[in-house]
Amino acid sequence: MTLFGIFLQSFGAAFSGALVPGPLLTYDIQLAYRKGFWVGPQLILGHAILELLIILCLIGGLGSYLQLPIIQIILGFVGGLMLIWMGYDLIRTESKKGYQIIQEQAATVEKVSTIINLNPVVAGFVLSLSNPYFLFWWAFIGLGMMTQSLTLGWAGIIVFFVAHELTDLAWYSLVSAAVTKGRDFISARFYRSLLICCGVFLLLLAVRFLFHALDLMGLTKWFFNQAIELFSHIRKLV
Repeated sequence: MTLFGIFLQSFGAAFSGALVPGPLLTYDIQLAYRKGFWVGPQLILGHAILELLIILCLIGGLGSYLQLPIIQIILGFVGGLMLIWMGYDLIRTESKKGYQIIQEQAATVEKVSTIINLNPVVAGFVLSLSNPYFLFWWAFIGLGMMTQSLTLGWAGIIVFFVAHELTDLAWYSLVSAAVTKGRDFISARFYRSLLICCGVFLLLLAVRFLFHALDLMGLTKWFFNQAIELFSHIRKLV
């Protein structure tokens, strides 16, 4: 994989996670209304500090093990299956309810007290750490992408991290700007389309994870042969 490929993969995967409503987004909406645009970037700074610590801990303790074929195979299959589930959930569930949740939060922002009275940078760190989805993502998806990024050494890890944080920064800055200026959020149709596109991206990424694992096992050729045979059988039935 090239550095550009790592950038696109990390950017797309992070975007699919950033769009889904959660405690960090709720806090961004509530606090941006009171303190202005810079709340979003400050929250992501705290979020990024936590993710940098996670990456450094993973590399420091697991870097050599992540290069082992058996570990990459396991992460490929587990990560691929998790990506399929996440992609399906984005397309079937979040694309229908996600926009409604954001609109409800924005509409009631004046009536809701701030979740925690913390500095936005600290809040970004704490809320991310307390979110089970965040930890779940890093355990199964982030770790899998890191194994691929490590093939290009520190350059791969840096590109992976920068692309990931740029996604979060872009989305949360947009939300802060919308709340601060008093404008409505993007249209429901456009938001749902974004979520569906992200879901499709995750499904494609899942295929890549699974094929990488199959390739390490030397089963790629066998899989293609089985797929062709199944397709031929279906055509005969039709």
